[in-house]
Amino acid sequence: MIRQPLRRNAGVLHSILAVCLAVAGSTSNAALAQQWASRAEYDLALEVRNQPSPEARLALIEKWKKQFPASPLAVTRAELALSTAEALGVPSKITSAANELIALDPNNFAGLYWITVFTPSEASPASAALDAGAAAARRLLETAGSFFASPAMKGTPGSEADHKRTIALAHRALAWAEWKRGNLDAARTNILAGLSADPQRADLSAWLGTILVSSQDPAQRLAAIWHLARAAFLDGDGALPSAERREVRALLEAAYSAYHGSGDGLDQIGGWTRSAVLPPDGFRIETAAEAAERAWEDKVLSANPELQPYLHVRRSLLAATAENLPQVLSSLTLPRMKGTVIACDRETRPDEIQIGVTRTDAPEVLLKLDSPMPKCPNLGIVIEFEGVLSAFTKEPYLVTLQGDRKAVTTVLQQLPLQQLP
Repeated sequence: MIRQPLRRNAGVLHSILAVCLAVAGSTSNAALAQQWASRAEYDLALEVRNQPSPEARLALIEKWKKQFPASPLAVTRAELALSTAEALGVPSKITSAANELIALDPNNFAGLYWITVFTPSEASPASAALDAGAAAARRLLETAGSFFASPAMKGTPGSEADHKRTIALAHRALAWAEWKRGNLDAARTNILAGLSADPQRADLSAWLGTILVSSQDPAQRLAAIWHLARAAFLDGDGALPSAERREVRALLEAAYSAYHGSGDGLDQIGGWTRSAVLPPDGFRIETAAEAAERAWEDKVLSANPELQPYLHVRRSLLAATAENLPQVLSSLTLPRMKGTVIACDRETRPDEIQIGVTRTDAPEVLLKLDSPMPKCPNLGIVIEFEGVLSAFTKEPYLVTLQGDRKAVTTVLQQLPLQQLP
């Protein structure tokens, strides 16, 4: 499963911690001394602040908690513990410190931030962990505006970008929680909100592509290819680590080949995705069936160029939907054509003839005559005919024409018709 590495999230915390730790890091010793439970606590706190080793500092903070559990500066102490854990870069220690901080100060920004960052860290999280992570993410969204508008943060270099990245992280955690609960529409909504705030998050594009790729809806499968390509091709800030990029690339190639029939053109699509979160209007990829149809058309036309008008009509009919088929039928016309007689509805006085146009072993056109013929033409003979399109079915493929019996004539020479594979 794709999860954004710690390196990109830590950058936002540099400015956040500068604010959250101001009391512990910049307040004068005399002012702090007035808040201690005793001189011993004061001396222990100074020892913590002056300890350069993160491991040793955490040990001293634990000692401080045990000796002075009800310290008036418990929140400041918890913030120091979180900053020390962040310096160590150990996720379990960071989340433990963040949870302790939130227990003391439910709206503490740094604590909410790190809980939100690590909510998607487990592939199979417990329901309680999802609830806690989602709750932290929602509070983070609620407090982000006021936090970044505070005097300490306002005007800080990069604070506007950090604000947007924080919003994206909150939606990322909410998306993960909804995804794990099976609420895919809610997950998709949060992913798109996250990408709107921070378009460079390749992990969010990867998640969205993974959610959509198994859909039976061709439009959603097409969107999945776009988002997976974006995750696989994005470079720079927010890009996936190489191992996760390879994972996404493998899923992308499988999805693209299944949809398109081959890997041709994938790199070009990947290049397009670098500049846009969503595919442009009208974006489409030729399906495997369309590619096979195009290759088949090329073979048919090489054998009989006169079939170009018929193939144009065929292509339009195959692309029609049930809703617009009547309009498509009324907008198309066929010239006079040649085809092979496959069958009639009756041997004598038939008024329906089944005709093969590109093949001689199955009907493609059903010609309904305005009056019966004396008898069915010899099977296998080539006739000329014309008519008005009145109906169409894709499975089995059959174009229905209404035609004039007198317009049907026999062709003496057999045409070199191309058979379907």
